[in-house]
Amino acid sequence: MMTWLRTFGAWLWKEWRDHRAVVVGILIAIPALTALAFWAFGDHLATVYLHATRAVFLGIALGLVNFAIAASLFAGETRRGTMRTVRRLPRAVGSAFAAKVTFLALVVVLVTAWQGMCLAIAEAGNGGIGTDFGYRQGADVGAIRAMAIWDDLGAFPASAWWLNGLGYGVVCLWTLLVSTWLGRSGVAGVGALVVLAALGTPFFLFFLAHPYFFPGPMALVGWTAGLSAAVALVASAVSFLWGGRFEGRVLRPFLLGGAVLLVALGGGYAYAHVALADWLDIDPRDENFTIYDAHVGAGERYLFVSVHRGDAWVGDSNLSAREHATWTGKRGTPLQAWVMDLETGALRKYRGDIGRYFMEVSECMSVGPYRSYEPAPALVCYDLGVDKSAMAVTWWDTVAGEPRRTLPPRVRDAVSLDLVRKTLSACSWQRDAEGRRVWLRDNQVEREGQTFPEVEGVVARVERERFLWPVPGGWYGWRKAKGTVRNPNVFVDIDTGREWAVTTDYRLSGYGNNVMSPDYTWGYLNPQKPMGRKLIPLRGGPAIAPKGELEGLSSIVGRNLVLAMRGPKSGARTVHVWNPASGDEFAIRWDGPGPEGLANASLYGWGGDGRVLLMLASVSPTRTAWAVLSPDLRTARLLSGWARWSNHKRPVALLRDDSVVIAERKQVVRYAPGGEVEVLFPR
Repeated sequence: MMTWLRTFGAWLWKEWRDHRAVVVGILIAIPALTALAFWAFGDHLATVYLHATRAVFLGIALGLVNFAIAASLFAGETRRGTMRTVRRLPRAVGSAFAAKVTFLALVVVLVTAWQGMCLAIAEAGNGGIGTDFGYRQGADVGAIRAMAIWDDLGAFPASAWWLNGLGYGVVCLWTLLVSTWLGRSGVAGVGALVVLAALGTPFFLFFLAHPYFFPGPMALVGWTAGLSAAVALVASAVSFLWGGRFEGRVLRPFLLGGAVLLVALGGGYAYAHVALADWLDIDPRDENFTIYDAHVGAGERYLFVSVHRGDAWVGDSNLSAREHATWTGKRGTPLQAWVMDLETGALRKYRGDIGRYFMEVSECMSVGPYRSYEPAPALVCYDLGVDKSAMAVTWWDTVAGEPRRTLPPRVRDAVSLDLVRKTLSACSWQRDAEGRRVWLRDNQVEREGQTFPEVEGVVARVERERFLWPVPGGWYGWRKAKGTVRNPNVFVDIDTGREWAVTTDYRLSGYGNNVMSPDYTWGYLNPQKPMGRKLIPLRGGPAIAPKGELEGLSSIVGRNLVLAMRGPKSGARTVHVWNPASGDEFAIRWDGPGPEGLANASLYGWGGDGRVLLMLASVSPTRTAWAVLSPDLRTARLLSGWARWSNHKRPVALLRDDSVVIAERKQVVRYAPGGEVEVLFPR
């Protein structure tokens, strides 16, 4: 062992003696080139993308190492013919190989640290490199700051800087490998880039197609660089130690080293595809299985769920899906669309190339407490692309549990329009003076029993000029207007379909949650005094004081009707319906046992027949429960007991028998009147 170490030390000293002039020259060139760059482009460097700029500086520095040192370590010996004598000595070849690799690693570490120090000094003198992230505006700044070289102009490089150095160092190892084949330092550096491009292209294409399969940047760069370095090192050892035993024979080291590459990379690619298939095979029994959303079909036979494993791979609002996977490091599968037959328990899975998920028809979507929870006759299934955009939209008939049409986004044909109108009719809780269901489709008021013109071919959706939300007696919202600071608020009457401008000076809430009717909205004349709430006429005029008690007010549940909680604040309270315009008030009667310790009841959504879904809150400790209020607002039925509130427990449907379907994190549950609880999914 001591003999080998002495031989190794002698070879290491030889490498330093042979390359010290080059190493010193590189160390001198780095601060000179860095200073020159900041002198010539200092103002520009203060605004460009921080991490990319630093990576360029390090790439140039280690590029000098790659072409001046890595390419000549083996090629120089071959060119001078010095290895013939060494191969005749016992254990000398192995020591020579280990010394050359060690010397290259030491130079890479030295240059990485030296470039980091020079760059930090230059940044301090220039006021720093900019932090304008360009196309990544609004992204997770903390994740990007973790990629910086220095923390507060600190004294030691952060881990990301060394990961960059590791990545460039791997290129040097591949140059070392190619130099054992070609024996010419002039072409070894370029040849290594060609080999890396050829072998890395399948990996790059695999990453583009399945970015969700990879971890965050630190782990991705670390694992990729580490495995690539190991493969290059083993192939270099085989090519040099066994393939180069006969000087002048290029084919032998190339074949032996190439065989190592084929075995390693072929096995790696095969393993990646098997692991991907296993990753996408989601099982409800998995620990990190999650339900993203759920819907009940109109016939109440089919359940449509969107599921995923890990974090839902849909990206952040300001990040593309690929960036979400690589920058946040939150690994997860794309969404998968599953359909379950609730009668037979049969389950169908629709995975898609990137991701699929079910959603309400866009014309039927609403926000706030006026959302409908009636099972919809139609749903759409979005086929996602890598950048989260919907590549195709499949229209599903939820009664039959079958797809009907696949169309591009934002277009309709006769079949999809028929499904849209069926869904709008079934889910609309609004009625006109004649008792007909009324809905709004693409800014046009449509009514039950109305005859619609036939559509030929495919038509594009109309660009919206008004943004309206359903409220008692019509729709409230705003209209696009050019040249104005604020878009004007408007109201569309449910009986006439006529639009008129809201003239009150009161600043209404965005979705009209306070609009009680075409006549009034709630308003605080003095926001500092909530008990100063008044009725504000939407068509102008003085505020009107309500008739009756203002305490315990909750949600608007009808035209000029408000839920009001009566009773002591610290004890059990009763639910009343109150008309602040007329002063009329009546108590809600419970059909069956009522909730004990009730503190508040608020509107959560509507059924298509006018039933109201209520969310109840207990006195202390705060718990939630669910109840359904009859269309006449006189009778309520308790659906569940008190439970801790969770964002992962949300209603998705109000069934005909007054049951409410709740989608939880790992299951979909039906709560029926009388306390019956049934797990619908999974089975």
